[in-house]
Order: sequence, then C-alpha cells, then structure tokens
Amino acid sequence: MIGDIIYNDLNDEKRLPCLGNAYPIAEYPELAAICERVPGTNIDFQSTVSGISTIATVSYGSAFSPDGQYLAVVHSNSSYFFVLRTSDWSIVSGTPTLAGVGYGVCFSPDGKYLALAHSSSPYLTVVHTSDWTVVPDTPALPGLGRGVAFSPDGQYLATAHYSGLTLLRVSNWSVVSGLPVPSGIAFGVSFSNQGRYLCITKLGTANISIIDTSGWVEVSGLPTVGNNADQASFSPKDDYLAVASQSSPYLTVIRTSDWSVVSGTPSLPSNAFACDFSPNGEYLAVGHYVTPYLTVIRTSDWSVVNNIPSIQGVARGVSFSPNNQYLIAAHGSSPCVTAINVTQDAPTGYFHVPKIPMQKGINIDYPVLIQAEE
Repeated sequence: MIGDIIYNDLNDEKRLPCLGNAYPIAEYPELAAICERVPGTNIDFQSTVSGISTIATVSYGSAFSPDGQYLAVVHSNSSYFFVLRTSDWSIVSGTPTLAGVGYGVCFSPDGKYLALAHSSSPYLTVVHTSDWTVVPDTPALPGLGRGVAFSPDGQYLATAHYSGLTLLRVSNWSVVSGLPVPSGIAFGVSFSNQGRYLCITKLGTANISIIDTSGWVEVSGLPTVGNNADQASFSPKDDYLAVASQSSPYLTVIRTSDWSVVSGTPSLPSNAFACDFSPNGEYLAVGHYVTPYLTVIRTSDWSVVNNIPSIQGVARGVSFSPNNQYLIAAHGSSPCVTAINVTQDAPTGYFHVPKIPMQKGINIDYPVLIQAEE
C-alpha cells in the first residue's frame, strides 16, 4: 500500500501544508503524476452543493432514503416537511402536510415508509414512499413526537415523545407492550446497526437509556453524559455510541464493549443537538448551538476537520448519505438545509494528495510517494 509522502528541499512556502488537499500540477509535476494513479485521493468537506431550494425557516432534522434517491427534511413551515430528489435537488410534489412542526424523520430499511414525528396530534405520521400517501391506522402517540427510528430488520418503529417511548410493530402498527419504558421526556431514539441495542436520549440528568433488544431489558452500568441528551448515533460497526447533549459535556463517545467513555474527544463550544457517523466510520458529525454550528471529527484520532464550509444558523440535524457522498446539516437560518460534499474532484490544473502519514528527514529533490512494505 502507499505509505508516506516525503519531502525535504521545499521551502516553507512550498511545503505541502496538510494531506488530503488539492495542489497545482505545475508546481509539483512529479508528485502529480504519481497521485493520479492513486485511488481515493479526494479532498474532504471543502464545498457545498448549490441549487437547493429554501422553503423553510427552521429545519430540525433530515434523513436519506436507503438508496440515497431522496432526502427528507422536517421543519417549522406550514407543510412541516419536504422531500428532495438528490439527482437534481428538486422538491417532490404531492407529499402530505403534517399536523404540526416536524422534529423527527426516518426512512424504513426497505425504503417503503417514511416516519415523521411532530408537535401536534397524532404526533406521528407514516407515509408510503410509493405514492406519498399517509399510512392509515397508525396509533397516536401520547405526547409531542420528537424522534423516530426503524429497527435494521424493519420489524419495529421506535418513537420518542414527551411521555417517553413507544415501540410499534411495522406489520400491523400495533404497540409493543412490556418494555422497560424510560420515564420522562424522550428526545431521540436510535437502533444499533446490528439491531442489538435501542438507545433513548432524554431530558434531565438520567439522560440515556439503552434497551437490549434480545430480551427487551434495560442495560445497566451506563456512564454519565451531559444533561438533556438530544440525539445519539451508533458507529457502523456498533463499537461506539456518540451522544449529543444540551449541557456539558456536549459530546460523549462511549465504547459499547464495556460502556466506558472514550477520552480525548474534542470539546464542543456549546449545546449539541445532533450527531451522525459517516457510513464508512471515518467521521463523526455534530450539530450545535453556536458558530461554527457544525463540527466534523475524525474517528481515527478524534481530531477536528478544519476549514469545512460555514453553516448559517444552529444545526439541529446532521446526516450522511448512504454512499458517503454528502453530509447534510439542517439548521435555523437561510437556506436552512446545507449539503456538503464529503469528497470532490480536484479542480482543473490541480491534483489531490492522499491522506496518509508523513515521513520526514529524507533528502530528496522533490516530493514523491514511496511504496511501503506490507
């Protein structure tokens, strides 16, 4: 595999300042020739997608369909949610209007359903994605709807609301009884990717509950996280659980092997409202209350990715696309939805340097890539 970029004889102005960026071919022709043969040399989080319509005043969350064809966004305007086609970012017509402000949104694993949690009775709406009609006979929630999550096998729909947790069977939309229902206001729900765990984030100090779905029993020995935990996200391999909280510490990352807290994660500047791991597990995105409103973290060393595009307003929802092409921030100022290119092609006349470790102290006349020993 490619091992290192090495350089010595460049002056400080010409040294490659960081890996993973684009550089002029004319200045580094030998390195450019080598990099063109290296796969995966795109730069990350450097540009936004243009042409997305602004039709909301405050957006609270977003979710991609499993195939990445659609992006659903919940918001505070009169329709309370909209659906975009990701092929051209046009708005899908004929979607229903919710009874109140949309807070939670999730597609089923097979893409057949779109579940939406909202502020007015019945607090939950499920939509057929084939024709965008409302699924009849889904039960009303006992309180304001805040979060929704389908289980990975599609058998269950978990809902978080101001009276706690309700779990539905998707086959007939009946309520599952006998659960260790956490007390108090629930803000969010998330299943682990293998379906073993269901995490509920809650208002107050006892602010996360985790249910082991193999026996529907509550997990004990959980660590303390920041008060008023808003949302949580499991990493793709389920080895980590990230929790975004409205009180310090605003971000907690937990090892699921023993429920211990990971040390060395960055401190966020303020209340965190949302978090999401990238599908490849390389990044963790967190939306929060003050500028820069969005923080992206490398999971390899928990360092912060610098120079990502600016977000206009509080980011209350973040979501990666299934193919890892986009990172969506749902936020509180125009345009209310920002799509960031996770990777992009180099501009004309430039090339990309792959993000691999640096080796120094070797005297050479120009930067080159060397083949590392396996």
